[in-house]
Amino acid sequence: MTPNTARAWAAFEAKPETAAEHVREQLDALRRSGMIWQLQVSCLRYRQAVVDTLQALQKNLLAHLDYEELSIDSTVRRMRDEPDRRG
Repeated sequence: MTPNTARAWAAFEAKPETAAEHVREQLDALRRSGMIWQLQVSCLRYRQAVVDTLQALQKNLLAHLDYEELSIDSTVRRMRDEPDRRG
C-alpha cells in the first residue's frame, strides 16, 4: 500500500447514514489505486502474456519438428544405403 493509499484508508470514515453501496465503491476505489492491487493486475497480465507466448512457441516448435523430420529422413536413408567408407 502506498503512503497516499494508507492515508486515504485512515481518513476514510463510514458514517451510519452512509449507504453501504457508497462505502463499497469508496473502498474499491482505494484498493484499485493501491500498489498491491496494481501488482496483482500486472502479474495477471504478465502471466497471460507468458501463456500466449508459450502457446505460439509450441505451435512453431511442432511445425519445425515436422519439417526437420521430413528433411532428415532422406539423409538417414542415404547414410544407411551407402557402404561404410571408413575402412
